[in-house]
Amino acid sequence: VASGGTPSTYCSQNAGTDNPLFYGHTTYIRHTYAKFGDLTAAGSAVPADAVIDDAALTFTEESASSPTTVLDTSIYRPGEAWSTAITYATQPTNDGIQAEHVLVTPPGVGNTVTFHPTALIQSMVSGAVPNNGLEVMCTADASPNTLDFYGFANSKHPTLTVTWQQ
Repeated sequence: VASGGTPSTYCSQNAGTDNPLFYGHTTYIRHTYAKFGDLTAAGSAVPADAVIDDAALTFTEESASSPTTVLDTSIYRPGEAWSTAITYATQPTNDGIQAEHVLVTPPGVGNTVTFHPTALIQSMVSGAVPNNGLEVMCTADASPNTLDFYGFANSKHPTLTVTWQQ
């Protein structure tokens, strides 16, 4: 099991020094980006020829605007490299390939939501696609809702746990 890397993040709304990861649907769709180090670098915790059994991307809820409204959520791979200096106007487009699609009911403050973009992480580790990180976005909500996750500066920061074998 390997976990972590050097994380970086961007979200469509940052607040305070913790930079919570904020996504959802209000009058427009909000989304967030996260990247966990270079998965293909020499000395990476996961060898390029590893078979990924599971990649668990876990976030901890900080708050939700509507604690009972389901968010129609998708995980995509950004189609280009990005940095934490991006803005809404300069954010990368995604490559249109959905790594995962789930309905997320906010779990409650302090509780976690876990996604499993295993095939996407496998393709990044093998070098088939560049590691441009992950984009979490609300895709088709009928009812407005937003969900904030703790950011990387917090002890409840997001984690990527990769279980693999050779």
